[in-house]
Amino acid sequence: MNEPVVFSYLAEKVSEDIRKGSLKPEIALALRIFPFKAYIREKLSIDDVVHITRLFKNKNDEIKAFALMISSPFQKDENVKQAILDLWKNDRGSFLVGFNSIYRLLVYEDITSNLREEFFGYIKKHWKEWKQKLVTFYPEPKRIIPFAKSRINNPNFLKWKKWIYLVEVACSPEKKNAKAFLDNFKTSDPFEEKIRKWALSCLRS
Repeated sequence: MNEPVVFSYLAEKVSEDIRKGSLKPEIALALRIFPFKAYIREKLSIDDVVHITRLFKNKNDEIKAFALMISSPFQKDENVKQAILDLWKNDRGSFLVGFNSIYRLLVYEDITSNLREEFFGYIKKHWKEWKQKLVTFYPEPKRIIPFAKSRINNPNFLKWKKWIYLVEVACSPEKKNAKAFLDNFKTSDPFEEKIRKWALSCLRS
């Protein structure tokens, strides 16, 4: 199979469906995969924001999750930001939508401390699902800790988002390495310290 040709063709068709408002849930589910999202994002432009934000209001969770996947290039648009916030506050639906909403919202520096606590509460409530989803997100589970380290130790990375990678470390099946990293992690941020201690408790259980 010539993947670039096939995915480019599919992306063109799906982008047309998005603009027409005719995207089907089964298509959204089937194409929510890593290779495809790059192709569909290439086909969409800032003029499509109005269509993407409309997907967030769809009653179907597969459609909403698909909208979250393709919205990343337009995250600086205030309409996209507000649509994701509304989705989180009013109609996040399934765990899949909640999971992806948190990661999308964490790119914004002005997320309030109360909302951050909401995210943490959601993670704790859905911890089993969260852990399973996170592990399957990585091609190999052994990459979880190295990737988290690359984010946490990078001085140029979004400092307000680093705490989520402490959560990711707690998802790693390599418990010994995860515990060693968390034991040695030092922070002056009270919220990060709370996450660190909680993550360690998860590894001990």
